[in-house]
Amino acid sequence: MTEDNTTTTTTTTSDGHSIKFDLTDEEINDLATYELNGREIKNVVKTARTWCLAKGVDLTVDKMRVSIIATAPLATKAEMETKMEM
Repeated sequence: MTEDNTTTTTTTTSDGHSIKFDLTDEEINDLATYELNGREIKNVVKTARTWCLAKGVDLTVDKMRVSIIATAPLATKAEMETKMEM
């Protein structure tokens, strides 16, 4: 985790290709609001990663959202409350 609250993840495919994915905490929380099961999450990530590798571009949160729409068109976003108890 870097100082600007950005998480950088690098994934490597079985054939050795790697792709970098930078996400802020806000973007992670936004993606977490989609109601997806494990299979759908796997399909979203694999589809977005494969498309980005084929095009030679970095994986972004916008590309993840497009992948959600393409692979899980019925997915909805849940309303999440952000309450902290003190």
